[in-house]
Amino acid sequence: MLDRGGPERLGYPVLEVYARERLGISLRQLRELARVGRALPELPEIERALLSGALVWAKVVLLCRVASQDDELQWIALARSLPVAALAREVRSVDRRASRLEAAAEGAPAGEGDASTSRDSEPRRSLRLAVTAPLRAKWYATRQLAQRVEGRRLSPADFAEILIAEVISAMPSAAGETREADVEHERRRARSPVRDAALPNEPLRAVPSVSPEIAAWSQGIDQLDAFALDARLRQAVRLEARSDARLAALLLELAGTRAWRDLGFQGFATYAAERAGLSPSRASVLLRIARAAACAPELRRVWEAGELPSTKAALLASLVSKGAGSSLEGWIERARRVTTRRLEQDVEQALADPRLDPDALPALPPGLPTCAEAMNSGEPTKLPRPDGQLVFAVPRTVAALFRAAQAAIQRRIEHAEGRTANEAEALDAMLDHALVTWDAPDRADRRYRVFERDGWRCTAPGCTSFRNLHAHHVVFRSRGGDDRPSNLVTLCAAHHQHAVHANRMRVVGTAPDALVYELGLRDEKAPLERFASGDRAMS
Repeated sequence: MLDRGGPERLGYPVLEVYARERLGISLRQLRELARVGRALPELPEIERALLSGALVWAKVVLLCRVASQDDELQWIALARSLPVAALAREVRSVDRRASRLEAAAEGAPAGEGDASTSRDSEPRRSLRLAVTAPLRAKWYATRQLAQRVEGRRLSPADFAEILIAEVISAMPSAAGETREADVEHERRRARSPVRDAALPNEPLRAVPSVSPEIAAWSQGIDQLDAFALDARLRQAVRLEARSDARLAALLLELAGTRAWRDLGFQGFATYAAERAGLSPSRASVLLRIARAAACAPELRRVWEAGELPSTKAALLASLVSKGAGSSLEGWIERARRVTTRRLEQDVEQALADPRLDPDALPALPPGLPTCAEAMNSGEPTKLPRPDGQLVFAVPRTVAALFRAAQAAIQRRIEHAEGRTANEAEALDAMLDHALVTWDAPDRADRRYRVFERDGWRCTAPGCTSFRNLHAHHVVFRSRGGDDRPSNLVTLCAAHHQHAVHANRMRVVGTAPDALVYELGLRDEKAPLERFASGDRAMS
């Protein structure tokens, strides 16, 4: 699919959007699958080790980066003798430069579009920020503004890192207080770690037979077009979604009983990586969904049936944890009808308001608030006692910097006002500083007015791009289209040039709320997908 440019042919010129919206997986997972898919035909012993269960998926992914037919047996022996983390260090010692070149060749810097690409291997910890309901709304508004400034979608961890960098840059004294010890770099190995590895001395288990249905998916793929390949891929990921539901239920049972301790593992994440081959982030997501599904039968039913991918199920799980049980059926129906991007925005808005009823949400996603609106969403001067928390995982160094900066700002408030200040007040001051700094006062340009109306992001279904924005004429100027706002809509350069003007996507109607986006245009056949304004799927 990727080698033939299939996603672009379907009207998805941004690979991350295709991965998330059509397959329900992350960009990192898609690239990982493609990398292994390209490598395994040349590595029959590693493929056999995977299928027989001798090597977990996480180790196979690592070996496919460095192994060749000449040394794959030695790499298998090394992989079977080392835990995943240690094997990753050995692979990086010989593949660090190659991985950087590969990331550049695949079209994005490491980590862009999927924060877990660069963060999965770093030590992480939960950052818990005490907030009031208005402060939660201000956090949400400031994050939306930061995405426009950065020109990309930001996870809570990404935003926390950008926020703390902005605050520290304006507080030289705070920067000195929060200086961390330098992280010791790994020493490069002078030679390949497989040179001295012994060949495996025990035979691999027999490879289990593959069901005829699954075996048929790979037959005749050389003759399939992008639309047929897409259909088979979606069948495969639906099957995996059902497997994920069963796997998550087992992980929940294991985590609840702490059975991993009896098996000699130091933590749940280590067990998940070594025994199930799961990255820490994926194991955490599956566990969070399983916990929500255990107390929400409606969510469990659709997830176990493979009707919702893990990306959407994880978003609904966050609502369950906040007490949205009475409106969960409505949220599940909404998850079926909108893109993952729109569902993510809706859930964030509901948690920030907090209005958990999906019927109360507007037809279009909210635009970026002005600086004054966002600052007024918090309460002036002294905030009441926090009544909630924002919780997300960040790199350990970011968490330390964030806490130290909060403490420094608390001391400044206490010194200026002669009273005790809490952490929520410090966070409020940090957000106010970012809002004032990032706000863009110049909105006179016609394009900027269109960009601001559309939230400073591409409006193509599922796209999260905030950069390289174009004001697209719905009715082309060559066909008499004018510059009225109702004929202008924001698209990123990729969707504008490689989808619309390549005749792979069509936009018709009136902006901003009466547009129809048709993706995957075909001669004499209906488009692959049709969406209304606001990322709403049309039957």
